[in-house]
Amino acid sequence: MAFDEGLAERIRDVVPTATEKRMFGGIGWMERGNLVVGLMSQGSLSDVDAIIVRCRPEETASLLREPGVRPFEQRGKAMQGWVLVEAEAVAEEPELQAWVERSRKFVRTLPAK
Repeated sequence: MAFDEGLAERIRDVVPTATEKRMFGGIGWMERGNLVVGLMSQGSLSDVDAIIVRCRPEETASLLREPGVRPFEQRGKAMQGWVLVEAEAVAEEPELQAWVERSRKFVRTLPAK
């Protein structure tokens, strides 16, 4: 399935040293073996393009109250520590950078894989 290549290019600009990997029917960017941000394919897990972002599990509920943010679900269960941010919510560079940096800050606390 196709994903928004323009959004992928914008993410590449924000994480130029990250390792890029095809996953989730989309593409992900990893640092030290941990997923920082991913771009979900349209139609794979949602009906619109969205980025998957890591966060502290205890922050998940508060992040879900932000505009354009919804749960990341696997097997019908919302996953703590992960959220989907709709492409419209990161249409401007400051918003995209803020979400990616929020994720990177958390990922840096995780052990390397």
